Amino acid sequence: MPILAELSYAWRSLRRTPAFSITAAVALAIGIGANVAIFSLVDAMLIRPFPLAEPHRLVEVWEEASRAGWPRNTPAPANFVDWKLRNHVFTDLAALHGDLFAITGDGHPEEVDATLITANLFPLLGARPILGRNIAADEDRPGGASVVLLSYSLWQQRYGGKASVVGRDVLLDGTPYRVSGVMPAGFRFPDRADT
Repeated sequence: MPILAELSYAWRSLRRTPAFSITAAVALAIGIGANVAIFSLVDAMLIRPFPLAEPHRLVEVWEEASRAGWPRNTPAPANFVDWKLRNHVFTDLAALHGDLFAITGDGHPEEVDATLITANLFPLLGARPILGRNIAADEDRPGGASVVLLSYSLWQQRYGGKASVVGRDVLLDGTPYRVSGVMPAGFRFPDRADT
């Protein structure tokens, strides 16, 4: 019973000094919120592994253009092709470029974050679609078929998680793209890409 008596005494004391009680509650809320935010960041960056096969072997290569004001410039497509042909250091080179597209045709129009990628990017990262297939090498060439991989969240939200979306055409900025596959839940590379 001594614990109940102590709790009763503490409750009476807090009721007698409401300003102190509110200040203490606000300080606790801010402290707990800050700890949750810091733990979330540490969990995402250090504890939970990056969803790639060998993330410690992944590097990002930039074009140096400091004289033009861009010390880490995205390489021109022709430079990337040249780097890939002359590469003797890396296992492979892949390229990506983020953009925004309007997805239309089935349902209400919406803007989605998209990433244009070379066909070897996801195999290089060790990432596989949970539904359908990856982009084929012949689809990665000028004049090749226009295909798209959907993020898991876009597949769920816009297409209701139906497997029948694979093989269908979706309109991105008015251009039809054939859905070749759906990426796993939680896989978002780069961070915000939907397609």
